[in-house]
Amino acid sequence: MAHVNFIGEHGQFSANSTLNFMAALPLFPHCIPLFISYLSFRKLAFSTITAYLAAISYVHKLRGFPDPTKSFLIQKLLSALSCQRSVDVRLPVTRPVLHELIRSLRFTNSSAFQRSLYATMFLVAFYGLFRIGELATKSTRVASSVVQFNNLTFLSTHEAKLSISNYKHNTSNKPFDIILAREVSQPFCPVAALRQYCSTRGDRPGPLFCHADYSPNFCPPIQP
Repeated sequence: MAHVNFIGEHGQFSANSTLNFMAALPLFPHCIPLFISYLSFRKLAFSTITAYLAAISYVHKLRGFPDPTKSFLIQKLLSALSCQRSVDVRLPVTRPVLHELIRSLRFTNSSAFQRSLYATMFLVAFYGLFRIGELATKSTRVASSVVQFNNLTFLSTHEAKLSISNYKHNTSNKPFDIILAREVSQPFCPVAALRQYCSTRGDRPGPLFCHADYSPNFCPPIQP
């Protein structure tokens, strides 16, 4: 597959007039950094760039030439390139955005239980600063690592406490209490939403946020 990639990109590598060099083998040492810069300018993924370099390496080895992609300069350039991160264009979830997400549930889900489930999850995640992996599981094997029903305590009509032990960077396994307070902007109060959701869910042990049949609520893989 590497030689196929090389053939396709080699033509562009040779014909690009802005680079202004011959692509005859073996390549001159200065060609590879310029080629990497060109691919980076085209916004290609780091994995794609390394795939093209692997193709160049393959063809050179096939012809008995030294591998020009293994030099110290190229390796340092690739190391720097791998540390680059694309700009995160996602907007933060503000209160107005949160309220719109909850309002939209009536258009996207016909189940009253599901609407209550997701609205409560959104509110708890927002006001409790939870990661999605702390509220929804990735598989049944790790369902016990998310917030459980017995982690929830209602302190009063205006406050609820979630005690969690499984969270990022917790090396001591000591529980940490998160207090949720009443929010005056009804119907977007996390405490009121939790009370309503739990009255429908019941008190069966297991993940706090689950479906009506008590099966875990799964979250899909999140892309940065």
